[in-house]
Amino acid sequence: VVMTHNAVYYDWQDETYEIALPEITNNGKTRAVEASEICYFDEPTGYPIYNLIVSIDLEDKTISQETYLSDSSWNIYVSKKNIYITGSNYWGRVYETTVHKLAIDEGEIEYKTRGSVPGMILNQFSMDEFKGYFRVATSNWSATSVYVLDGSLEIVGRLEGLAPDETLHSARFMATRCYLVTFKKIDPFFVIDLTDPRNPKVLGELKIPGVSDYLHPYDVNHIIGLGRDTYDMGNFAWFQGVKLSLFDVTDLSDPKEISNYVIGDRGTSSLALYEHKAFLFSRSKNLLVLPISLHETKSGSPPEAYGEFVWQGVYVFRVSPEDGFQLRGKITHYADGEKPGCGGIWWGDWRFSGLIPPEDYEPEACRNIVRALYIDDALYTVSEKMVKISDLGTSKTIGSIELQ
Repeated sequence: VVMTHNAVYYDWQDETYEIALPEITNNGKTRAVEASEICYFDEPTGYPIYNLIVSIDLEDKTISQETYLSDSSWNIYVSKKNIYITGSNYWGRVYETTVHKLAIDEGEIEYKTRGSVPGMILNQFSMDEFKGYFRVATSNWSATSVYVLDGSLEIVGRLEGLAPDETLHSARFMATRCYLVTFKKIDPFFVIDLTDPRNPKVLGELKIPGVSDYLHPYDVNHIIGLGRDTYDMGNFAWFQGVKLSLFDVTDLSDPKEISNYVIGDRGTSSLALYEHKAFLFSRSKNLLVLPISLHETKSGSPPEAYGEFVWQGVYVFRVSPEDGFQLRGKITHYADGEKPGCGGIWWGDWRFSGLIPPEDYEPEACRNIVRALYIDDALYTVSEKMVKISDLGTSKTIGSIELQ
């Protein structure tokens, strides 16, 4: 099943303006989806979106499709049997998220029902389906809540008003547990019990400096957090370098940070903070790889000072509950002494992030690493202009391929 989102462009001042319909190309033949084939939801539509869902039979190469017109489909969640399409709206200083549920069965797509929850969903990791229940974490004017919906998308459980005056930065659902990170000037890490879907409750809370923008499971009792270190200024905090945390939740009522590692100074960033596909982790390989745009400040600089952009590449770590984060090595696609040509931070991946590149972006000079993968004992790093192969244990170069 493949799903795409496309905005509906129209000129509301021109009554004769013809609205473009979505198109499907199969075996070189293109056809428009007729207006009569497009389903729509009975809801206000300020920013209409085409949700085109295509089911492909890999044996006979036939396709079936359904197209739904909805309002601002921001995030989706897909389980083995269902697709959840969500869109958030702002009504009189209150956010509300609508959830549409579609069933997938042997390639057939069927609309089932819809529901709604207060607040706004952060991303796909703020949603989860488990044993027939749909769970979501939302934020609404600096307060975080967790809701549990049944198969009909009726709210049956709720935990509201967590961390007042703080914003939700990351969420992760794992079976009967939910992990949340909120932030104002320190990082409250919440452990939430969902064993009883009708009675979610906080089991434990940990407050530490910094904030985690992405949570990734290491195993059932350990969570990796990726975010930023902070400098407490009293009423607020300045972001500093990229921070890795390893949380131990063996005792759900008493979560602990058992290891952390801070990279660079203020301005340092990682594409993995915004794009989880850039985060490479393998427990069996004892491997964690992060793309890093490194900024460094001069000694004695104030905490609000941004560092100079000095390096781009990946940091390769070993990570375990016993030994924490251990740096294996660093890999870059730039020659020694060569200035990175992508304007800093994550601009080398601007096409994936949807950002407009800065004026000093030089596509011919850009070798910012944006993805990493491994095959056997070789680590492959990918930039716009190169694929480099390195030894997984030593990070030494085995070979490279220039891309045109």
